[in-house]
Amino acid sequence: MIPRSLKPVLFGFLAAAGSIALAGCTSSSIPYADLRVIHASSLAPNVDVKFGDDLAAGNLAFGNATTYAILPATQSRALDIYAAGQDGIPVFATTTTLATNSVVSVFALGTVSHLTPVIYVEDGTVDAATPASGSVKIRVVHGSYLAGPVDVYVTAPGTTLSASSVPTISNFVFGTITKYLTVPAGSYEVQVTPHGSLTAAITVPSITLASGQLYTAIAVDPTATNPAPGVVLLNDPAVPTGTITAPK
Repeated sequence: MIPRSLKPVLFGFLAAAGSIALAGCTSSSIPYADLRVIHASSLAPNVDVKFGDDLAAGNLAFGNATTYAILPATQSRALDIYAAGQDGIPVFATTTTLATNSVVSVFALGTVSHLTPVIYVEDGTVDAATPASGSVKIRVVHGSYLAGPVDVYVTAPGTTLSASSVPTISNFVFGTITKYLTVPAGSYEVQVTPHGSLTAAITVPSITLASGQLYTAIAVDPTATNPAPGVVLLNDPAVPTGTITAPK
C-alpha cells in the first residue's frame, strides 16, 4: 500500500457493498484505484481495515480518516474491518471490487453492534472542484444508527427553529450521503431533528467553514465522552483525478 499525497487534511448517494462502478476518472490499463477510510462508528475501538491482503487503514481512531491509498483494482477482494491489532476474525466482512482509476471512500458508521460500512464512489469531476473564493463545499453523512430519519438545518448561529423553518436536508436516513453543497464561508449552526420535528436532537452551535475548503459533516451516535448524538466535522482532501499510475 502506498499513500497518495494530498492537499488539505481530511472531515453523494449510497453505493451498496458489492461491485463499485467507475466514477469521474480517465481510463487506464493499470488496474489500481484510490481508497480511503473514515471511522465514524461511535464507541467502536480503533480499527484495522484490509482490502484483500493490503492494509487500507491501521489503528484508525473514531473521528479520523486515512489519506487516499493506491490499491489493486478490477479483482473481487475481501473488505474486512478488525479491532486494531486483532486481525484474526473481522467484526465486519464483505467482498467488493474497485474499478480501475476509481476513487472510493469507505465510511464506517453506526454503533458497535450495528457497524455499517458505506462504500461511496467519489465523483472526480464534481467532488474535486475547488469552491470559488468566499465559498465552501460541505456534504452531510447520516451516521447515527439510533436517530432514525432526520431533518438537518444549517443556519446562522442562534437561529430558533419555527414553523417557517425549511430544512436544508429533509427526511435524511441512516447510511446516506449528500452531494457537496456550496455555501458562503463563515460560521453556521447545525441542528438535526427527528423528521417532522422542530426539536433538535443534535445541535452544533458554531461551525466555522473557511473559504475554499471542502468539508464532510457526519452525524454520529453518543460516545463515552458525549452522551448525546453529535457531529464529526472533517476537512476533506481534494478528490484525486486522472490516471492512477502503478506504485513504485
